[in-house]
Amino acid sequence: MTLTLRQNWCLQAKLYPRILAAMKPGATLGLSHGFLLGVMRNDGVDFRKDINVVLVAPKVKSIPAFYNWKSVVRGSPNR
Repeated sequence: MTLTLRQNWCLQAKLYPRILAAMKPGATLGLSHGFLLGVMRNDGVDFRKDINVVLVAPKVKSIPAFYNWKSVVRGSPNR
């Protein structure tokens, strides 16, 4: 069975309570996109105050635009 990107993100989003609960105080959670932030906001949940959270993500309007940007930055031809 092949999952779409959206289905994969939705499945991952269901895991965040377990992941946050398993983190030790002072640990850092790194995010590469803002999807989890939207899910948590919809659930009315915030990050624990005893962990650090960093988000490192380019600001693009779509996933295909991001991959196009990445290929230009690396100097490789668009595919």
